[in-house]
Amino acid sequence: MGRIAAGRDARGGRLMATLMFAARPVSEWPFRRVAWLLPVAFAIHEAEEWNILAWYQRYWTNVGALTQRSSWTWLVFASALGCVATWLLTRLPWERVVAHLLLALFVFPVSHALLHLYFLWFFAAWNPGLLTAVTLLLPAGYLVAREALRRRLVSRWYLGALVLLGIPPIVGAARLAGRVPDTGLPWFNLGAALAEALFGAP
Repeated sequence: MGRIAAGRDARGGRLMATLMFAARPVSEWPFRRVAWLLPVAFAIHEAEEWNILAWYQRYWTNVGALTQRSSWTWLVFASALGCVATWLLTRLPWERVVAHLLLALFVFPVSHALLHLYFLWFFAAWNPGLLTAVTLLLPAGYLVAREALRRRLVSRWYLGALVLLGIPPIVGAARLAGRVPDTGLPWFNLGAALAEALFGAP
């Protein structure tokens, strides 16, 4: 009984320490912990998009191969990929390398968050993912970039290059004007391929 009680006390102590650490300003966190803001925000964002298929079918034409199964497969895969990649990167001993690769990895998820604002204007209607894009994903991107810059892990030139890299997806979506091209969208195609490989049908 004494060992059980001691184990519970130890777990309670670790939980309390974690909560107290989380209450500190982000500027006091180790950068490797700051880095996790991005994949966690992205995973929550993808969860908000769980039923996005109905929105695509209503507001987009030529949706094609996108099915509920392939949509869910893509959302889970993208979330897992972000978490696994972040875990691997934060194992690296070079903090500058971690910052450079992490920010490059999440350029497109953050630009995707901006697309939700564009879709709100273009379709004049709410879209799944908008809430977490504005309240979680964009702020997480800002905080991680700010901390990387403040700690001199990356340069302003590097951040500027990443911003430029994130512009083409937004411009591309604006040119599509609500119509999926005949070749499909990359995440549609990958989601369908993953669903077929895992479940035998997209």
